[in-house]
Amino acid sequence: MRLLVIDDDPQFRRLLRHHVMCRWPLATIVEYDPVARGALATEVRAQNFDAVLLDHSWTVPAPRWPEMSAIDHEVDGASPASGLGALDGASSGQPEDPLISLDALESLNRIGSMSELRPAARLDLPESLDLPDPLELGDAVEGDGLTAAAPVLDLDAIPQVLAEPEVKALELVEFPRAPVAEADAAAKPVPAQAPQLSVAPEEPSAAQPAAVVSPGLQWLQDLAQRPGFAPIVFLAEHRGDAASQQALAAGASAVFGKDKLEHEALLEAIAAAATQQEQARAVREDPGGRYQAYRFSGVRIPGYRRIRRLASGQVSELYLAENEVEPELVAIKVARRRVRETELDDSFRRFLQEHEIVQRIRHPGVMRLYDLGVSDEHAYLVMEYFPLGDLRRRMRKGLAPVEALRIARDVAQALQGIHEAGVLHRDLKPGNVMLRNDGSLALIDFGMAKHAALQRDITDHGLIFGTPHYMSPEQGHGETLDPRSDLYSLGVMLFEMLTRQKPFTAENPMAVIYLHRNAPLPILPDAFAGLQRLLDQLLAKRAVDRFPSAAAAADALDEALRQVLGAELAA
Repeated sequence: MRLLVIDDDPQFRRLLRHHVMCRWPLATIVEYDPVARGALATEVRAQNFDAVLLDHSWTVPAPRWPEMSAIDHEVDGASPASGLGALDGASSGQPEDPLISLDALESLNRIGSMSELRPAARLDLPESLDLPDPLELGDAVEGDGLTAAAPVLDLDAIPQVLAEPEVKALELVEFPRAPVAEADAAAKPVPAQAPQLSVAPEEPSAAQPAAVVSPGLQWLQDLAQRPGFAPIVFLAEHRGDAASQQALAAGASAVFGKDKLEHEALLEAIAAAATQQEQARAVREDPGGRYQAYRFSGVRIPGYRRIRRLASGQVSELYLAENEVEPELVAIKVARRRVRETELDDSFRRFLQEHEIVQRIRHPGVMRLYDLGVSDEHAYLVMEYFPLGDLRRRMRKGLAPVEALRIARDVAQALQGIHEAGVLHRDLKPGNVMLRNDGSLALIDFGMAKHAALQRDITDHGLIFGTPHYMSPEQGHGETLDPRSDLYSLGVMLFEMLTRQKPFTAENPMAVIYLHRNAPLPILPDAFAGLQRLLDQLLAKRAVDRFPSAAAAADALDEALRQVLGAELAA
């Protein structure tokens, strides 16, 4: 018996485990906390589970502003200035009262400068606090057709409010657009508990407020519609209540009330769901193609269901797959083994070296590797999947200075981690910086990296490897490298993030390499003049003139970030 339990309460998960173990002592129970881990990816089918136990509700935390930045990645045509251009005219779907402390204002700037991003800020201040009168809704935003139910203050006025010692936090809420004629209705948006769904509540009557659909029920409505998803046993607050009826209508295989959980009836429902799933598997898996969903470039990889191919090259192919042990998506890179003069092809050896190097690094700023497999003809790596894509994709939309500095600082901190493990990346560029949903980033592609402890070195011998636009002068000329070479590449990325152009361009790669060593240092536009000294130290022609370490570079970038943020707050 394999079960997936979706609930945020550890005590209730233990109770369910106890019930299940009474009949199936060897059962495998995978617990999924929706608060800590977020929504299940739309491609997940949970077909390797016999049943899913889904709670009706859980505590939804305040949204993290980096996740709003993640929305920007998915919206084509969004304004680079606002980061939310395509969301105008729709509810932001945020919980009701997210608290943003003063220390967290940096996170707000991850999605645009404060002068460009202008949601309303609702003030919850002590009555004794003597502040300038906040703008009332009718005076401030009625003409824009915004609906709200509290005084608002534009973000441009926040510095004046923050100067008051009694103000510890602001409550930031975004209000949906509405026709001006309907502004008097002042209808407060229903907080969305599961942002991946679009649930339209019934129109409220004068006597009865609109019902709020629980997050568990929203998940059920989504999961039950996914082809081949495992049977779902829904756990309502009370058996027979309105949510129970809605759950059955949405496709739950059984519904139970948490207030009075009937042991035998629950186990019978789970057994019935498992039988239903077994029959569904028999229909899905015809004898001739039983394992086709587990084949990647001709190699069978048990435990991973193939979803689609993401990319293909001469040496390897990249696939999106579902991990059937945990309900999450992974990327699988499959390399074809080639032999040249009785030795492994260098590209295949680099593939294996990538796994060996990344396994030595324990840092959150580096991609996670989950598995390695080698056969006579193939090798594969199972690694972290990044649905938001890489930094290059994000840069196309434009970055505010604060966000560019934050990313550069985080990359420097990741470089600090790999350098301390004795690794040089040697191919740092925007395409090798991946973005996570929580706003953090991860470095990838260590096939060109060099580890000081490895006896073999398959990328030297006078050859030049890397991407010319991001190479340090010494790397471009095949000279000995140290960690400061990666810092030069970071400097190129910072210049490009700020100006949306590369510091050195030419008609061919060798000309670009020449410019890295011989051309004058690039000059930032006047708007970024305060960052010129920092950039000069990253892009110094001689390694000895750069920051002595990635840690020192990270500290300098963090200080620059604080100064720019402070200047924006004071403006």
